[in-house]
Amino acid sequence: MSQSQSQGRSQATLPFGPEDSGADAGEGGVLGSLLRLARPAAPGPWDELRDAAGMPRERWRRFAAATTLPAPEAELACELDRRAGEMARQIRHDGVTHNVFRDGSVASRPWSLELLPLLIEADEWAGIERGVLQRAALLEAMLADLQGAQRLLHAAFD
Repeated sequence: MSQSQSQGRSQATLPFGPEDSGADAGEGGVLGSLLRLARPAAPGPWDELRDAAGMPRERWRRFAAATTLPAPEAELACELDRRAGEMARQIRHDGVTHNVFRDGSVASRPWSLELLPLLIEADEWAGIERGVLQRAALLEAMLADLQGAQRLLHAAFD
């Protein structure tokens, strides 16, 4: 398979585009390869890989420095493609699905799983933690009320 064929195949399964994606050509290694291969996000949505100026986010710099993926674009694209295919085959083999309910019918679909991780910083996790703790406290209070005085239940029907 030629390099252009493998890159074309990669474009069908991963968010990779042409090498002239506007990335800083000065970046090297895995990060540089990801920047050159990854298609830029459409204007408006959050770009996990790049900041508003098109520079790689610090979390991705750390991830790329810690990874053992091959760095040259052709090798990285082929390796990510191989791993994505392996993951999809394993999901199909194990029968991991989810149900989609629409118009009274149910369709079983293979589980959707991303190859690259969603990198979440500690301060972002802290915000998520506060929200989860708040909702857990609310649910605990509601359960305690339902098992006790049932003020919420009576207020809903009065």
